Amino acid sequence: MFEFDTKSKKIIESNDTNEKIMVKGPTGCGKSSVLLERYKFMVDKLGIPSDKILILLMNRTQSLEWRTKTVLKGSGAIWRTSYYGFIQGEIKTYYPLILKNCGEILNKRIKPVFLTFESAQFLVSKVIEKKRENKGLFEGVTSYSDRIAIDLTANLVKAATSDIPYHEIGDRLYNSLELKDLTKRQAFKDADGILASYRKKCLELGVLDFGMAVDMYNNCLLKDELYRKQLFQRVHHLIVDNIEECVPSEVDFIEFLMPNTKSCLLGYNHEGGYGEMFGSNHEYVKKRLTRKCDVVELANAY
Repeated sequence: MFEFDTKSKKIIESNDTNEKIMVKGPTGCGKSSVLLERYKFMVDKLGIPSDKILILLMNRTQSLEWRTKTVLKGSGAIWRTSYYGFIQGEIKTYYPLILKNCGEILNKRIKPVFLTFESAQFLVSKVIEKKRENKGLFEGVTSYSDRIAIDLTANLVKAATSDIPYHEIGDRLYNSLELKDLTKRQAFKDADGILASYRKKCLELGVLDFGMAVDMYNNCLLKDELYRKQLFQRVHHLIVDNIEECVPSEVDFIEFLMPNTKSCLLGYNHEGGYGEMFGSNHEYVKKRLTRKCDVVELANAY
């Protein structure tokens, strides 16, 4: 049980529901506990409906840790999820708007189908195998098709969460190389063709992997005036833990919501996290979010 210091208690027990606060500190200083106790105070003491508080957590494991702790006497529906879980839920709920705004989806089924990372990699590998056999793609590349598929799907996700157009992935990867030659240039051109074929077929069928889901949400929902109005009516308060682990598109989403929320409480480990290999960008977090909050630093671990 944490013994909260004066700074923490002030955040937790504040009656001001119009604050934008970033709780900053190293691992073990109690940031997550402050966010959780503030949530409890908002629901139990301030009478804020739990379904008006969007809680964004790092992953499913962290969400499970919060599950039992956010079930309170005064709580109703609890809106606690990861960024990707949030996107999936919104796409499912507002799929008719997706169909209206995206002409690439030909199968007008009621619900979309979401691919796991493994399923996406398998499908990409099958596209690669077929193209290699029929058109001789990736000549000079010795890697197995499934290895190439893993790399391509990973880069497709990173592109989507960094707001990079999918058709620019090959060029950007090639231009980042120190040593360039025609064989490598052709390989990256082939990669763009594979991704274009895979993406086109998935969208036609209404099948979305993580990268495509982010793309659909950002371009077909967030840009829709009706959806934005509905979103602002539902999200009155925002709580986000471990913002240093956020991918750029999640940072953009948080920044987009903040002016329209009554309060925002962010947990931030300035030492950085482990998510850079999955696309998080610590410097982007600092640039976009720290200047928009009152920063309260918890310096010492309990």
